[in-house]
Amino acid sequence: MIVLINAVFEISGANIPESAQEICRNWLRKVSSIRELVPRIYIEAALLPIYYFIDSSKVSSKKP
Repeated sequence: MIVLINAVFEISGANIPESAQEICRNWLRKVSSIRELVPRIYIEAALLPIYYFIDSSKVSSKKP
């Protein structure tokens, strides 16, 4: 689905508003706090499409 949308509209992570990117990052941080392995894997798999909304250049530059 995302590939089709990207092919038609040429959307990239840089075009997504900063507020949407921050919401995505917050969800990923919340999921990373889940201690049980199986539920965490299921939730991370369900949230894989939201990685598309995060600008990868900004994510890689914020690493400590």
